[in-house]
Amino acid sequence: MTHASTPVCPDSSATKPRRQRRKEARPGEILEAALEVFSAKGFAAARPDEIAARAGISKGTLYLYFPSKEELFKAMVRQTVLPNVGEMERWATGFEGSATEMFRGLLARIARIFSTSAVGRMPKIIISEATAFPELAQFWISEVVERAFAVMRSILDRGVAAGEFTPVRAEAVIVLFSPMLMLALWNQSIGPAVGRPLDPEMIAAEAARFLLDGIRVREGEG
Repeated sequence: MTHASTPVCPDSSATKPRRQRRKEARPGEILEAALEVFSAKGFAAARPDEIAARAGISKGTLYLYFPSKEELFKAMVRQTVLPNVGEMERWATGFEGSATEMFRGLLARIARIFSTSAVGRMPKIIISEATAFPELAQFWISEVVERAFAVMRSILDRGVAAGEFTPVRAEAVIVLFSPMLMLALWNQSIGPAVGRPLDPEMIAAEAARFLLDGIRVREGEG
């Protein structure tokens, strides 16, 4: 007695023509190439033909996917940075501990992201190019910075409501991120040049200790 075999559904990606698979992979490859070139040369000095060559395509093909260098840079930020920002927002939404623990956890997460992903390269690029390219600076603020600030403000509001923190002016939130910004800048510029990289975990822990000492409610206050 024979049994009819169940047909196996082929992997859809394997059944696509090779040319189509290459076309679908190209945007990611272009963005990876753009990250390498922008990181090495900055936005102004980066040439589209160099990015195209690194991605293994022609400059004309590059412009089919990204019509300008500015749009290419924005797409690179969206691929490289925004998934990390979204993950941080989800973590904050689901956090169940105290505001103090959450504050420490946020700095630790930011330090880890800066040290284990390409996100750590971005502050150096943005700061060095902001004056010449204000549109890119504004894009970075609206897409990344404001969302990160919103997470920090939610932690501060939580801490104030729980009696853990004293109120902090909204515009001063940037001060609480300063150690993480310095960590990224140091480890992407001065540190490698002089052979003195900073340990992200240690910096995050010490920054949290210093900053919490300034905003926590002390006995007899509140």
